Amino acid sequence: MQQDGNQIVKASSGWPRACYGVDLCSTGAVVVLAEKKHGRVVWDMARVNNTALAKAVDGQTVTAACVSARDSLTRRLEAPFSSHNKAKRVFPTLLDIQLPFSIEDCQYEFLDYRKTETGTLESLSVAATKDNIYRKISSVKEVGFDPEIIDIEGLAVWSQILHETEVQDTLAGEQIRVVLILDGDLSSLTIGRGKHFLNSYGLRRDDYKRVLRLIKAHQTNSDDSVLWFFAGQGADDKKVVTNWKLKLSEQSEQNINIVDEPTSFLARALAIRALSTESLKCNLRSGDMTHSHIAGHSLGVQFKYALLLLITGLLLCVSNLLVQHDIAERKAEVKYKFKDMVDFLAGYHVTAMGAQAVGIVKNSMVARKADLKPFLQAFEPSLLNVVANIIDVSNKNNLKCESLSLSYNKVSVTGTSAEFDASQELVAMLVRAGYLVSNKRLSATADERVPFSITTEQHL
Repeated sequence: MQQDGNQIVKASSGWPRACYGVDLCSTGAVVVLAEKKHGRVVWDMARVNNTALAKAVDGQTVTAACVSARDSLTRRLEAPFSSHNKAKRVFPTLLDIQLPFSIEDCQYEFLDYRKTETGTLESLSVAATKDNIYRKISSVKEVGFDPEIIDIEGLAVWSQILHETEVQDTLAGEQIRVVLILDGDLSSLTIGRGKHFLNSYGLRRDDYKRVLRLIKAHQTNSDDSVLWFFAGQGADDKKVVTNWKLKLSEQSEQNINIVDEPTSFLARALAIRALSTESLKCNLRSGDMTHSHIAGHSLGVQFKYALLLLITGLLLCVSNLLVQHDIAERKAEVKYKFKDMVDFLAGYHVTAMGAQAVGIVKNSMVARKADLKPFLQAFEPSLLNVVANIIDVSNKNNLKCESLSLSYNKVSVTGTSAEFDASQELVAMLVRAGYLVSNKRLSATADERVPFSITTEQHL
């Protein structure tokens, strides 16, 4: 297998893995087999008379042929819109105006969309009549292949010459580049500037004057340099090459090169282009003309995506069911623990749920609290301590207690004090003991003592 030209041709990812390029020359078919290996494209000649050749086209291999420059059309179209969507809707109408046949009778594609200096959008359009495409398919079938891809000769030739020769990104790299496929009546001319494809033309045998006129039409200045490349079977014929060199040099000195292995140039261009990352790839065997192999692969890809979506959906459903099951288990566990706690707090089995169960527990606990009150009081500090504290504070502050009523929730003390604020010491003591205290004091009596009445509302 051979690597193509001076540059490594990067292979596209995925399907197909290999491609036969078939060039129907005037003397017979030239067939090249290109394959993807280690991220690049390599090629080799294939023998047409090999009986296994027609059977070699498997699920990973396709065949590419092309409509000649004579039987196809390439045009640069400019739409008066900057919007991509609007321009795409207008391009078919613009192409129909320039076609010498009805657009309904042809296959076409729009490639290489780009903005112009004025902000509008232009595209490279390619087209060929359905009759010419069917004739090409029929001719290729006669040599044992059924092409899945019908390319355009001019674009294939231009892509290949860019792969096999270097184009400098300088002013010199913008020179006119011409590829002349020499093959008798099947000869063609492909013209570009720098890396950009301009147009391609079919040629009659030895049509030197037309070639020079076409070159001149694409020159910006008359002294623009032209870089020539000869390819095709005629490029191996020294007499043919010499005649062309003589005719071309009559006008001016020309820089003429012959490509490596010129006979297989177009065939390898077709095969390599189908497997590369080339941006100007096209296939006019589309729509109702699509090959069953391509359609089957597309259906296979769609089936794989559909299957992937189905599996993803099933996984989501299973995941959802598992989550719901886990939530149900957690809810059941919470419910069980809630019932267990309700029964424990209520002291008996409660059949109610939710807020009703909480209410039952609350009422039960209030009733139980009243029943347990004597037991709780048994552990509280003795009331004798409170009595002793009252007596102690009264003695220290010259208080005379006339009555004393004492319980755990209420204390009531009445008496007199020598001074108006002296009873407040007793209030402070009761507050420290945890009571809410109120103190009512009256005006002093005849003996100049101040009556007071201290009561507590509840024990804190």
